[in-house]
Amino acid sequence: ITSIVVPDEVAELEKDLEDIRLKKMEVVRRQRYEEAAKLRDDEKNVEAALSKAQARWEEDLRENRQPVT
Repeated sequence: ITSIVVPDEVAELEKDLEDIRLKKMEVVRRQRYEEAAKLRDDEKNVEAALSKAQARWEEDLRENRQPVT
């Protein structure tokens, strides 16, 4: 049995998304709403990129699946 390794691209995008969300929460707390709106847009873009990266990864896993014997 082999372990599944998360691709660097997916891990990096997940980290970026978490960073953006934390920053957005902080700027909202400080009532800097224009900056929060920009971060919201950044968050949506990173979510879309993450979704595509995860889909590519899942497709790669399906194509390269090892049969269990």
